Amino acid sequence: LQLKLGIPIGLTLIPVIVATVIGLFLTPIIGNLSDQCTSRIGRRRPFIIVLFIINLISAAMISYSRIIG
Repeated sequence: LQLKLGIPIGLTLIPVIVATVIGLFLTPIIGNLSDQCTSRIGRRRPFIIVLFIINLISAAMISYSRIIG
């Protein structure tokens, strides 16, 4: 798919590397925030809901990447 879009192979690794590095730093921060959360729906559910919405938006953006780009 990336080759059909005309994206060079070398550039396809950049998002993967950046996402891994960001995840390396954000995972402990989000874990600490969820441990301190005092929501009435639970400690983990607000984070699960927010991250689920972010994943849906990301999937929609990937689906329409040809139109967006």
